[in-house]
Amino acid sequence: MLNLEDGLQRALNEAGQLGIQELLKLFEPPNKEPIVVNQQKWSFGLKAGSTA
Repeated sequence: MLNLEDGLQRALNEAGQLGIQELLKLFEPPNKEPIVVNQQKWSFGLKAGSTA
């Protein structure tokens, strides 16, 4: 039973990560410039090995 739960948790985590990656792309500014909010810069960064 524990193996089944572990496998289910891994599968759900992987699905969640894939979904979040796609959603984060919607918030990426088109010109790759940092977004400034209240004088604080926020920028988009890729993980090592990934492509835009």
